[in-house]
Amino acid sequence: MVAFIVLALGVLASVSAVVPGFAALLAGSRVYLLVASLFGLLAFGSGIVTVVNATEYTLAIMVIATVVLWAMATLRHASAHRRTAVTR
Repeated sequence: MVAFIVLALGVLASVSAVVPGFAALLAGSRVYLLVASLFGLLAFGSGIVTVVNATEYTLAIMVIATVVLWAMATLRHASAHRRTAVTR
């Protein structure tokens, strides 16, 4: 059940963050886009496997990948606000 909840929250967060700002995401850092996409695929894939097989190993992978994505997004948002404040 935990895996399903984490997976659902991850998908909802991804859709709400990426879909409205997809053009800006494509115009931004390609490295960030690649790394975030890889971790997103890892989180999604391990989440599906966890829901189907219910293994602690794949649950740990999904949670770690989700935390890494959260940290990446937080750092990106913080640095974007810092750049905006400096240029104003």
